[in-house]
Amino acid sequence: MKRNLYIMLASVVLFIIHTPLYAETIRVGYFAQSPFVIDTPEKPTGLSTWVLEHAIQSTSNDIEYIRIQKQNALISLKQSQIDVMLNPISVPQEEFRHAGVSPTYFVSESVIAIAETSAVQRVLGLVSSFLSLEFISAIAALFFVLLIFGVIVWFFEKKDNSGEFRPGLKGVWDGIWWSAVTMTTVGYGDKSPKTLAGRIIGLIWMFAAIIVISGFTASIASSLTVNKIAFSPDSLESLRKNKIGVVGETNTYRWLKNHFYSKVIDCKTIETCIQMLDKKELHAIAHPEAELKQLLQNEEETRAIQMTDLRFAKRFYQFNFRTNFPKNIKEQIDKNIKASIDEPGFSMLLNEYGVDH
Repeated sequence: MKRNLYIMLASVVLFIIHTPLYAETIRVGYFAQSPFVIDTPEKPTGLSTWVLEHAIQSTSNDIEYIRIQKQNALISLKQSQIDVMLNPISVPQEEFRHAGVSPTYFVSESVIAIAETSAVQRVLGLVSSFLSLEFISAIAALFFVLLIFGVIVWFFEKKDNSGEFRPGLKGVWDGIWWSAVTMTTVGYGDKSPKTLAGRIIGLIWMFAAIIVISGFTASIASSLTVNKIAFSPDSLESLRKNKIGVVGETNTYRWLKNHFYSKVIDCKTIETCIQMLDKKELHAIAHPEAELKQLLQNEEETRAIQMTDLRFAKRFYQFNFRTNFPKNIKEQIDKNIKASIDEPGFSMLLNEYGVDH
């Protein structure tokens, strides 16, 4: 009988030792991540703080905020150094699967941002495009084709049609003029081949010119816009071969890598990304939209950055709880989170921070 009692007492002791004691104070870990977590001298504020405080206040528990390093968030939860992670974690987030998660309280997407150019810069960019090697090469190739057909026609016409195709270099220019007029379908009629060979060449050139002018128009247009793709992307596909800066191996980073964007660069911080973009070391930045909006509103040096309409990788934000967090309290917090995001105060807060829900 005593032996059974000792076994029961030992089991209780072991259970107490291996089960984290739950204090009345909920320890909340955080690091600065505006607009969700804004670090202030007294305590953090922001969207996440508002939601969690409203969810906990009816549980009669106090909150202790503990500032941690971003890279220590996982270990802090695993070792029960904190009870809840205040900062939003996008789902799926493999490294947090061990912990309990709250209902989603915010949904957003990643957005592409590019360097903003002034009107003067755009004009200078257009002028430089006209002076680019691609544009000059396209014009030179077009003139070479005109020269070839112009010289051939002049060669056959210079004897029997010397009035329109004069001898010497003047006649070569007459041939080039006729070739250009024919290609553009202007048809002045001031020069036209009279010989059989000249007319055959003219007929060939009429049909060939349709293909040539189409191809060279596309080539010239491409040479004028090739340098603008990096600054004015019209689709995510147009950025596939360009350098895109991200902050950390986040959901944004994984989405780009999984969709075969080969030039994704981890800048470590958004400030570094912006500096690299300004130095033209990056073509674009990919970052959570809500965080980037807040940054652009508050930072003077980032006003030269503009967001595009290119969005991807939808993110579902949730709170993460340590393992063995009391189930009854978590259920109450989850219920309160769902209620708090429907309150007018939450919508007003979203408007205050300039983000959409």
